[in-house]
Amino acid sequence: MIKRVVKRDGSTQKFQLKKITHSLQRAMRRSKAKGDAEAIAKEVYSKLRGPRVSSEQIRNAVNVVLEKNKMKKVYDSYSLMWLYRQPVKIKSIIKRHGGHEKFNPEKLFKSIHKAMRAARIHNDKLCQQITTESIKRIEKDYKNRTIDTNEIREAVTYVLTKRRLNSVARFYILHRYL
Repeated sequence: MIKRVVKRDGSTQKFQLKKITHSLQRAMRRSKAKGDAEAIAKEVYSKLRGPRVSSEQIRNAVNVVLEKNKMKKVYDSYSLMWLYRQPVKIKSIIKRHGGHEKFNPEKLFKSIHKAMRAARIHNDKLCQQITTESIKRIEKDYKNRTIDTNEIREAVTYVLTKRRLNSVARFYILHRYL
């Protein structure tokens, strides 16, 4: 029986199956998929062993179960849940064509991820860190404002350059043309 979960930062907390169920429900809603989140959570639980499990082991078990059930879109949404832990304080974005759109942190993550892959860097954790740092920078400079895509690009490029990921920055700037 699982009693504790070891978080990424090393802290531990009581294991709660309802947290997995809730995350799966949110991922299903976000990906517009149908299914029984509670049954899937129980199947995930059956894949976990020992009195302590890491959050990474839980994520891996969720991936295995969702893949087995042919629910790739749900897993894609589930794997990006960290983006929605805290509400983003950016009103909206002015697109290149002049239209307005709600800021979507998933799009930012995916564009940074594409740039990293183009630069042959395959490190999801680093991509998450860069995305989080970029969002914080954008919020600091443009809190509760409408911003345009160029301002987002400048903030992300700044973060990438500061981390000495110049090849990724180059691909990020060019990614819309690829």
